[in-house]
Amino acid sequence: MVLGAIGPGSMAARRWFVNELATAWRGVNDSEATRRTMRARIVSAARGLYQGGSSSDVKGFTANVVITHDQGVPPRGPVDDYKNALKRAYAAGAFWRAMNLYLEGWSDEVYNRCSQVCVANKTAKQLADQAVNNYSFKQSFLALAAPAQASYADVKTTMANRHFPLLNAVWKGKPPVWDSQIMLRRMVQMIRQQIYSARRAAEFEYGSAGRIGFAWFENWDDGANNAVYADLLATNLARALRDAYRGDRPAAACTDNDGTGTLYYGCPPSAKPGASINSEWDKLKTWDEPGE
Repeated sequence: MVLGAIGPGSMAARRWFVNELATAWRGVNDSEATRRTMRARIVSAARGLYQGGSSSDVKGFTANVVITHDQGVPPRGPVDDYKNALKRAYAAGAFWRAMNLYLEGWSDEVYNRCSQVCVANKTAKQLADQAVNNYSFKQSFLALAAPAQASYADVKTTMANRHFPLLNAVWKGKPPVWDSQIMLRRMVQMIRQQIYSARRAAEFEYGSAGRIGFAWFENWDDGANNAVYADLLATNLARALRDAYRGDRPAAACTDNDGTGTLYYGCPPSAKPGASINSEWDKLKTWDEPGE
């Protein structure tokens, strides 16, 4: 996928986007030779997009394939294999230097699920810290936790400069992936909770300086798009972004601020039966497990 100019007539504003990098760059089950080969291919592709075309020095974006929010919740296995794969890949200094050079943004698809966020008796702040950000910023947390050694210096720099979460604005997707089959009110609240959480994260070192992205899809009535619902979701997203990032008040993302009191819901999300926080992702806040 290639994005066009972001500024009117501005060649300097051109950007490109590579969706869903092959997972072999970190490779849970791949050999080290395969992982090295895939990282080299990603670098070559990014270099070509950066240097080629009608203009040069054009930075772009990549997206990592989603690791589901409910990983570690039975029957899904723990996050340990994913964590160990990242730890191996984080030592590939040349790869991370290239990503820092060629990319505007290194995004991680982190489609937050209502089943792990819409938990009863929690404030928006508690959900941000305990349910959303430990998952949304898992790659940055692990990079910060990496040893203070030269072999990890490049990934620390790249994550600080380029990482951002690609959050979840997928509603009523078919099949019912990413826990998207939820009522409209909860979807609005989920969007606002994620914006608040990312803006709150900007106050901390792991928080990617507040950079943010969304995967968007609105669907209704067995596949027929409905402009009314789409506009409602988009308006809530836009207003929450505007208010959270205008000045030092991230909690403004949670405000019902349309002035009418109808269908503009704040956060935290209303409780979903059976929803529970997945603390498995806290494992990526440390490099080694206790006793290692």
